[in-house]
Amino acid sequence: MAVPHMDSKDLVEELFRLDEDIRWVGIVDQNANILQSVQRPGVESLVDPMTEELTLKEFPTIMGLFWRELVGRSGELRSLLVSYTRVYLLSFYVGDLLVVISFEPRGMSRVIHTVEKKFGTILPSRG
Repeated sequence: MAVPHMDSKDLVEELFRLDEDIRWVGIVDQNANILQSVQRPGVESLVDPMTEELTLKEFPTIMGLFWRELVGRSGELRSLLVSYTRVYLLSFYVGDLLVVISFEPRGMSRVIHTVEKKFGTILPSRG
């Protein structure tokens, strides 16, 4: 699904509107520059700002440099889901931007469905 160019600030706002269980949004450009790292207003962060920054510096490496090279016939890397005790982290592409969100465990299927409805498939297909 082709996604029109979106300003990173507008993208953060759009993601927060998609689902109330999305706690935090980070956005990185193709040059691994951190464009956004925003906690949902009124939601307490579970990490310090340095951890958020380190997270956003690592995901482009994981998503772009490392795992894209290893997929072989597995197909295109669409997303990466990390499960912690208290939250999920999900990374996926919106156009040329890498988006990383954290969200409440109770919202797992709903958040994934809503993100896919808005930005296109991020889970594997049955093909």
